[in-house]
Amino acid sequence: MVIKRLSCVFRLSDAGSGRLLTRSEVSFREGGAAIKHEYKPGGYFVLTDLPEGDHTITVTAPGYQQEQAVITVDHARFSALDSVSYVALNPSRRHPAADRYPSVCGSAPGFGTVYAVRAAGNLRVAEERSEAGASEVRMFQETGAPALPALFLLGSGKTSELVMFTGSRDGLCSVHSPLKYAHQRSETAQPLIRLRCGENGEFFLLLAGTFRPDAQTGNYRLSFIAEKSGKVVTAQAEAAPRGCTDIGKLKFARGENWGMNQ
Repeated sequence: MVIKRLSCVFRLSDAGSGRLLTRSEVSFREGGAAIKHEYKPGGYFVLTDLPEGDHTITVTAPGYQQEQAVITVDHARFSALDSVSYVALNPSRRHPAADRYPSVCGSAPGFGTVYAVRAAGNLRVAEERSEAGASEVRMFQETGAPALPALFLLGSGKTSELVMFTGSRDGLCSVHSPLKYAHQRSETAQPLIRLRCGENGEFFLLLAGTFRPDAQTGNYRLSFIAEKSGKVVTAQAEAAPRGCTDIGKLKFARGENWGMNQ
């Protein structure tokens, strides 16, 4: 009998549509070497028998931008539930939908990650107070909320934080990592798309599904956020309704203190 030791579990989805990736689409590598994996229904990819310690895993799929995930393997403390890494892959210029939807390319020099704010689908806290350390939060979903799991910016100012909601049942949303701060009723959670920037800060975003053009101009008005020195910075851009719009360098303006939990 061959006994395998579970090392980590990835759940992979399309960042725009929320579609779960399938068995044949994905490959994993570390330091150039391929890593074998097993696929489980529901978009789960299981990696086994990795040496204990830290690993930087490169995730690739045709038509998607490459992603990297840093994991720590500790077989003695492994929990299948706690060890799931939720990764949303962003479509690349070679994605089958790239010819059907508008897109933007640009750069954010000095930033490794920026976040595009989805145009619709906010969540709101639907309980009097959610306590710091909570693993579930009752939320009200507005029209157009993205399929879960999805990334959100919950709250504002010093108590804002990045939250990965992994699922929802009867309005009770599960949180991948316990809340860092307490949140009050009606606080907003804005849905985000995480964009990993290249060496020179370059990024590409396909405006599929979750983005809507302005009713008057037909253009897409876009908002981006990032973290700099503990503060949230924001930038605005506009994209044409067809083709790829080069929005150049994002011009970030400093906002409020940000208690962002990455």
